[in-house]
Amino acid sequence: MNSILLFVLSTTTVFLTAAGQDQVAFSASRSMPIDGGIVAETPITFDKVLVNIGNDFNPMTGLFTCRVPGVYVVTFSAAPGANKQLHLDLIKTTSATGIDSSLGSLQKTKQSAHLDVSSRTVLVSLSVGDKLRLRQPMGLQFGLYSDWEQQTSFSSFLLYAGVFPTPPQGQLNQYGFQGSTVAGS
Repeated sequence: MNSILLFVLSTTTVFLTAAGQDQVAFSASRSMPIDGGIVAETPITFDKVLVNIGNDFNPMTGLFTCRVPGVYVVTFSAAPGANKQLHLDLIKTTSATGIDSSLGSLQKTKQSAHLDVSSRTVLVSLSVGDKLRLRQPMGLQFGLYSDWEQQTSFSSFLLYAGVFPTPPQGQLNQYGFQGSTVAGS
């Protein structure tokens, strides 16, 4: 008889997995704001780790490295810093080619009078060695707000284990995944 394990990644994300199956999940957040860089994009690092099942996430670099191939649910959230624009990209680096692909972004022009946290959830097919990270583009106009309530967060968990190849840019594979590439990354 398979037992069922329940993992809570945050107050809103829950998933079930059969015991004995490869388990991968992480949830991390920032408790401090971060401003955009002058000469390079800003990697987003994390000082709070809520869950890191499998130890595939490195909070010091902000990199998740895929150990178990499959389909992952990825969620990230952020708020713009004071008088800053929010622009946060989810980037996948494919292990086979080293090519960076943008899987989605958060964008907001300026912080309003009220704290306005944006979030995004995507499903992504990953192969062994693929990497996921969040990045903020170069520019002093960009910034993320975060404080003790940890408005900036990055979470993921394995939904289905297995190999689901990602097709070339703009095409769907037999599983319904679409490929996309960021030029010049």
